[in-house]
Amino acid sequence: MKKILILTILAALSMTSLYANPNYAMQHANPMPNLVRYTLGNAELLGLDAQQIGKIKAWAKQNKPTMRKLVQDVMHQERMLMEEALGADLNTAKIAEETLKTRQDIMTLKTLCRAHLKGVLTQSQYKNVLGIYRSTLPKMQMQMQKQ
Repeated sequence: MKKILILTILAALSMTSLYANPNYAMQHANPMPNLVRYTLGNAELLGLDAQQIGKIKAWAKQNKPTMRKLVQDVMHQERMLMEEALGADLNTAKIAEETLKTRQDIMTLKTLCRAHLKGVLTQSQYKNVLGIYRSTLPKMQMQMQKQ
């Protein structure tokens, strides 16, 4: 019951701004960092070679459509949850469980992505990617609060 209430509140608070900013939608669907974007966007600074870039781009090309679909599924499930909670309220628990499962799938894929990056990057490069990501957190959080 607590999960259902939390999901309903999250859906209600986020319905308007989620679709305007896809980065916010990703952050909303799962707070785990999107390190591929930061790695490729800082390839020169990190000293990536062509082989590393190729492996990361191949991973992204293969997995980005799946991740995008999962995020869209979370957004759709939250809309359904809101409608159900304000309507017949017969399938709320089922929809909430589906939403949690989809979020778990996102976490699993992001964990696999981190493992892939750790296998492609040197320890130092990976550490630097995390540092770059951390340095953007205050700015990202401020942007999300404005929405």
